[in-house]
Amino acid sequence: MYDGRGQARLAASVLSGVCVLLCLLTPIRAQDAWQEAIDAGDLALATNQRQEALEQFATARRVSAGFGAADPRRAVTLVRLARAYRSLGDLAKPEELYEAAIDVSEKAYDPSSLEFAEYLNEAGRYFHSRRKYRRAEELYRSAFANRVKHLGREHADVAESINNLAVLYENEVRYSKSEVYYQHALRIRETVLGPEHTDTVVTMEHYARLLVKMNHSDQAQPLLERAEAVRARHVAQATEAVSGEVFRLGPGVIPARLNERTEPEYTEEARIARHEGTVVMQAVITPDGGVAGLRLVRSLGLGLDEKAVEAVRSWRFDPARKGNAPVAFRVSLEVSFRIL
Repeated sequence: MYDGRGQARLAASVLSGVCVLLCLLTPIRAQDAWQEAIDAGDLALATNQRQEALEQFATARRVSAGFGAADPRRAVTLVRLARAYRSLGDLAKPEELYEAAIDVSEKAYDPSSLEFAEYLNEAGRYFHSRRKYRRAEELYRSAFANRVKHLGREHADVAESINNLAVLYENEVRYSKSEVYYQHALRIRETVLGPEHTDTVVTMEHYARLLVKMNHSDQAQPLLERAEAVRARHVAQATEAVSGEVFRLGPGVIPARLNERTEPEYTEEARIARHEGTVVMQAVITPDGGVAGLRLVRSLGLGLDEKAVEAVRSWRFDPARKGNAPVAFRVSLEVSFRIL
């Protein structure tokens, strides 16, 4: 039998145990909630549900506010939010988020670590795209130093840093310096990644564009031809082959008509280079209104050819007809890229 005091002590003991259990569970629940929001935001961003991504990352930020000041998850969340705002076309809001992410990650990691270099590099590319070149160079150079320290000079990540700096110096019309950096980045990427790796081709395209600006078109042409050949193979591999008869405009043939168009996304590489233009492709509009048989006619490079293919493959057409029957129909498609 318990008297009143015993019952009170028992109740207090049970309550204390419940509090301890809740204190243990709450951090676990917060971690799970944070990870769920990050995963959901990543999925939404990958499927172009940009507003949903922003809301999920905002939830993750609220949860991460309860983590320690130097918890790396806070930096992860800030970068994800910055990406979501950028996807929505807000180019100003990410600045404070990237700067905050740098502050947190500098506390979370050794400032000379590879992990910190990743934050420096992404923030550098953001400031670069905003034409805030002084800040971008500072971040790029810090990332480069960290990477060289841990990876040595002959590494793909080091080549990325060198390539970034080369583009920046080209933007600033410091062509001689830019040329040296492109040559160095291209040599590393060709050696480490191979001559047909996408990153190697990107540097090749950047360097060729610089040579044209420097009135060295004769040196640029072989690089452009090599790069375009690789891009053409990428386009061919990304589309279905076409069999059977394919019609063109002629007597008795009603041409296909576009009725649903998705706009392409810019690549970060093209954005920092201020690269614009039009990709031209030959394609076959299938009898069900889809797109197949893509062939690259005019390349823009810097990943824009592949982005054009990605967009075009989602376009829908009213198929061409011969008599009353839908038929395959060959067309020329143009996809333009303009930096606003």
